[in-house]
Amino acid sequence: MKKRRSTQWGMTLMETMVVLMVAGLLLAVLSVALYDIFGARLSQATGQISSVCRYGYDQATLLGKIHRLAIDHDEGTYWLEEVDFPKECGLVPDTQADPDAKKEKPKEEGSEAPGTGKAVVDMSVKKEKLPNGIKFDGLLTNRLGEIVTEGVEYVHFFPDGTAEKAFLWVSDGQEIWTIEVKALQGTGLVHKVNLEEREFGKR
Repeated sequence: MKKRRSTQWGMTLMETMVVLMVAGLLLAVLSVALYDIFGARLSQATGQISSVCRYGYDQATLLGKIHRLAIDHDEGTYWLEEVDFPKECGLVPDTQADPDAKKEKPKEEGSEAPGTGKAVVDMSVKKEKLPNGIKFDGLLTNRLGEIVTEGVEYVHFFPDGTAEKAFLWVSDGQEIWTIEVKALQGTGLVHKVNLEEREFGKR
């Protein structure tokens, strides 16, 4: 009676190397794909925020009303507001009009900027949420004086054609991009780099 030959299972060193090589290639392709996805989301988010800044600046000068970009660090959302201030133009009242205002009324943690804001009703600048994996990494303005990383804060645009100078950092977990709002232009200029805090006073 003829015996059946037993099948030998196992992998040679060469086969193992080939498997590892294929696995490495697949991992590299997956990493590039994920980088492209999050990079595209970061580009999309910063581009949209930049557009909202421009719209807010234009509306402020056109309507003669202060506007502001509202940023909710905790929820990862942002929107545009029209604001009623005691002054119609110039700098935010509590920062420049009265140098001692902050001493008399220290800002409480999580408190909002002065003025009553109402969301701008326009589908082109409706309240937006950052894409998955994208988050706000901090906001710095002349009014704040230090980087804020939580709660709701604002960047203001004024009817006299000026804006509140600001750095807004947005991150995808790998890279941090900076949106710079220029005081005399009001535009949200996107820098595909992490501009450090010390750069704020130089620009």
